[in-house]
Amino acid sequence: MRASVKEGQSGHSEANNRMRFREKFKEWRRAFEAARINEAAEKSPDSDEDEIDPFNPFPAPVEIEITDVFDLHTIAPRDVKLVVEEYLQQARSRGFRSVRIIHGKGIGVQREMVRKILA
Repeated sequence: MRASVKEGQSGHSEANNRMRFREKFKEWRRAFEAARINEAAEKSPDSDEDEIDPFNPFPAPVEIEITDVFDLHTIAPRDVKLVVEEYLQQARSRGFRSVRIIHGKGIGVQREMVRKILA
């Protein structure tokens, strides 16, 4: 009986924590947008500064050095297929006879993608 009461209480406080987090996030988002609007208003129209999108700080492709080891931890899951295919082409053109692709653990989504590409 005690365990069920504790579970119910912890579930209730967890829901409260999530609500508090959402509220704090909404406050942060509003403050961020207000600061962004104020910053844009303060800029002069003839400013030479390039616009930087805070949600895409690297608009140009990022080049990665081609070695015989490639770690996928830094690659977004949606980009894994294209990046691995390009990496393999580049590694082959540089004469690597074998390469190591580190895909991590998890539930095996990236591992399966890599295996399909290699097949």
